Formats: sequence, C-alpha cells, structure tokens
Amino acid sequence: MYYNKEINEIKKSLNIDDTGLTQNEVLNRQNKYGKNILPKKKKDSILKIFFSEFKDPMVLLLLVAIIISFVSKEV
Repeated sequence: MYYNKEINEIKKSLNIDDTGLTQNEVLNRQNKYGKNILPKKKKDSILKIFFSEFKDPMVLLLLVAIIISFVSKEV
C-alpha cells in the first residue's frame, strides 16, 4: 500500500516525476485503465421516492392505526 511508503518510492513505482505524467503516458494509462470518471447514477422518480418511505415498519404501523381509527370513527 502507498500510505506506508516514502514519496520517492511511490513516484518510482508509478513511473512519474515531480512534473507529473507526460501527455503520452496519460493517453497510455487512459487506454489501459479508462478515464477517471464516475458513472452517472440514474435518478429515482418522485413516485419511487414516495413509496420507498413506506418500507419502514413504524410508518406501516401508523398507517394501520390511521385506517383503524377511521373505520371505528374515532378520529
């Protein structure tokens, strides 16, 4: 791991110097490893977010209590 190595050891193992990577080395590494870009996450719809709130058992218990309250006319 890199956290317990000296800076010069890390630079040597990554084949870099104080100025960074050359343009050719950047292109080679991008071709080999891909670009350093995180994939975009698909956004959840408003309906999915709304219904996901009802997964909590306490919310379900409260909904049942509301239904029982309305059925027994004890509002």
